[in-house]
Amino acid sequence: MTISPLDDADAFLSDFAVTVTIGNKQVKGILDTEGALVNFVDTLTPIFECKTSDIEDWPRGTNLVHGDITYRIVAIPPSDGSGFTMITLERQ
Repeated sequence: MTISPLDDADAFLSDFAVTVTIGNKQVKGILDTEGALVNFVDTLTPIFECKTSDIEDWPRGTNLVHGDITYRIVAIPPSDGSGFTMITLERQ
């Protein structure tokens, strides 16, 4: 049996994820406000990583809200096939 990278995605997210609001949708994912390695480049830009299947057609500039902090979506790169997508953010 082949195991997909997403076989344990929900278990992983239930252990480590936060819930944010993007547009009018609640999405679980990993919010890294300290920066992350994106495309082999170390960045100080906040990143939100979630399941690609949870992503809608959000335009740049859409708000992502976590608690009382609002971020703006700067970029949503195409999926790399891993089942997860890293959304680049800018704190407002």
